Amino acid sequence: MALEDGGRRTADGGDRALSSLPRPIARVYSLLPLPLRDRVRKIKRPWWSIFSAALRRAADGRAFSGPFRGMILGPLYYPQTLLGTYERELHPWLERIFAKPFAHVVDIGGGTGYYAVGLALRMPTARLTVFELAAAARKIIANVARLNGVTDRTTLLGECTPQNLATTIVQGESTFVLIDVEGAEIELLDPSTIPPLRDATILVETHDILVPGCRDTVVRRFAATHVIEEVTNTVRTLDDFPPALAPRWRRWFPRLALEAVRELRGGPQVFMLLTPRGS
Repeated sequence: MALEDGGRRTADGGDRALSSLPRPIARVYSLLPLPLRDRVRKIKRPWWSIFSAALRRAADGRAFSGPFRGMILGPLYYPQTLLGTYERELHPWLERIFAKPFAHVVDIGGGTGYYAVGLALRMPTARLTVFELAAAARKIIANVARLNGVTDRTTLLGECTPQNLATTIVQGESTFVLIDVEGAEIELLDPSTIPPLRDATILVETHDILVPGCRDTVVRRFAATHVIEEVTNTVRTLDDFPPALAPRWRRWFPRLALEAVRELRGGPQVFMLLTPRGS
């Protein structure tokens, strides 16, 4: 999630820039502060920088399509969140979630604030709790919340642990939990230690490619209390690029347009929507 995975990736193709560098240089690059890293990347990949800047201007710095269309983005974001194509497999689920009167939204792994603030905008009566380990990412989330006018409903916290998650989710309060924590879902999604999870609606990105057994563990723990739906990420194509956004740039630079919609995940990932039975 640029930073949607806890702060390890940057918004404008940082993974690609890092992976193409010699290892010693890549290590130094990865330790640079994010603003300086962005300046280096603009020098290294000038055409990508020009292309991504053109997309931002065309979209007026807002999500162009998707479930959070019109949301103001901060200075760091995935190009896919600007386009509105990010994790498009989840869009039908999200629309169903927006239609329910949740009182509390808990976002674990807030990253750039795309989901956190987007959920707050689409669920205007809900209060929002965001957990994000990286201090730099928390500053970004706070800024995006301010830009979109949802600061007053947002509580921004650091690392999520079973202990503070158990005190955050209130028994009997209608709660939606979004969790993307690179395998730590095994530790956090445990209703035996956090009983209110049995009544919460949960959308989780499992990470078996990092921690084998994530998906099966979630199924085993929630099968008795929740209806479980699953979807696996799919390969993006140029057809995923919104045709109405900067059509000339898309036509002139199809390889960059394809790069803008690709999501580098390292392999198949299973998303799961857990809905309490009877709700």
